Amino acid sequence: MSKVFDFSRPLEPFEAVVSFLNQTNLDLFQSLPKIIQNNAKLYGFCFESTAKVIEDSNKYSLKHLIVVTDESDAYIATEKHKSWLKHYDTITLAICYSERQHYTQAGKTIDKLKKSYGDKINYLRPTYNNKLGMWTPCTQKLADNSICDSVRIKYRSQKVDIDISEVIHVYASFFELCSDVFREYRLWHRSPTDGFFAIRIGKSDKFLITSTKTNKVNLDLDRIALIHSYDELNNIITYSGLFIPSSDSVEAAIVLNAIPSISALVHTHASKLFTRNPLYQNKVKVPPMSYGEIKLGKALVKELKNIQLDDFLIMADHGELFFNSSKSDLKQHSQVVSDFCESSLNLIQNNS
Repeated sequence: MSKVFDFSRPLEPFEAVVSFLNQTNLDLFQSLPKIIQNNAKLYGFCFESTAKVIEDSNKYSLKHLIVVTDESDAYIATEKHKSWLKHYDTITLAICYSERQHYTQAGKTIDKLKKSYGDKINYLRPTYNNKLGMWTPCTQKLADNSICDSVRIKYRSQKVDIDISEVIHVYASFFELCSDVFREYRLWHRSPTDGFFAIRIGKSDKFLITSTKTNKVNLDLDRIALIHSYDELNNIITYSGLFIPSSDSVEAAIVLNAIPSISALVHTHASKLFTRNPLYQNKVKVPPMSYGEIKLGKALVKELKNIQLDDFLIMADHGELFFNSSKSDLKQHSQVVSDFCESSLNLIQNNS
């Protein structure tokens, strides 16, 4: 297998390849190859058959396979497809469930499998499809997966080659404290690289943000980028740092530019504590939308303007966004997240 790409630069269009296998008879997924092909042209990656990838194995820096299956036993589905890891760096396994029992029982099995395969296999969580009367992976998430597990970013990047170590040092405690909370409460669903931490530089529109594909449990401060500006018209993020900024930088830039009273953002994928916790249905403010896009940034701004600071909202079928005021000190930013985690644990315990 190829060496894991570190995203110290964007991938070139010829370096990343995605393949798609639909092993169901559902019409729901028939349009996906065309959608992924369009994504490949728009965001710069290759879309090829598995046979072609095996034939040209050494051609690519990053190889990703998406598999949709109706094998409802996650262990059996994994056993059937794990051999693809000989040819691909990562696999997304999207399982359809026709029975509620199979869906509810799958969680524990998948948690165990994640420990075995880590980032190598992504188990895409399904949602209930009323029309089909079963649990199926969302086609939008499958389409987005072709991007986030290949080139990752939807924005165009422009690097300013300056040393940002001093400014990172000033705000290091914010990132370290967020990492501590992220680790303590396990604020990810798929991987510790989920989400982002971001903080405004003083009262400016510039901000620091974790780089894409950054482990936030064992945070390396070198993997923090400084965003100078976002050109919305041309979708260009201008940044400095050793690694390219988070794939969610577009939303972060739009929010911080539009709401000066917000100084820090923490985005997590804590499915059990928040995202899919029925006790927090009132916090679901943004419907399912694609990551890394202006539309999502605008939707967040619209909702955030109506919510008090030092709070959070949930983006449906995605994750949560904690937002903190400029009056908070570096420690208070992470404390806000920690306090909500404790509240969630208490609610879950009291309602069990």
